[in-house]
Amino acid sequence: MDLADALDWTEISFEARFLGKYGEQDSVAIRLSDGDVEEVAAPVELWLALQRMRSHMYEPGEGTWFGISGVMQRTGYLDMHFDYGEPRWRIPLGAPTFQEELEKFPREQRNIPSWFVLAD
Repeated sequence: MDLADALDWTEISFEARFLGKYGEQDSVAIRLSDGDVEEVAAPVELWLALQRMRSHMYEPGEGTWFGISGVMQRTGYLDMHFDYGEPRWRIPLGAPTFQEELEKFPREQRNIPSWFVLAD
């Protein structure tokens, strides 16, 4: 039994950001039926599933999303938002990370965001 099964919850929310081999994931917020929110570490399975989803959503020459947020209600309803704009990174990322992104998910020149740092 995991934590969500043990709690009387109404919704679970998460956020994550990716670029190349780098990724950031916020804790998972579990809203309880009494309105309190429990913050828990995101399970590895969620992290891996998001990485697979990002790869599957890649469009050749166009790229894929950089950020994702989601809310799942106990009823089974799932709302997800994919962010194709510049994420708010916790740390500054250098040119090698942006190069990794383009190697993993090649984009045509016109589809490389202006905020990409391609040289230090």
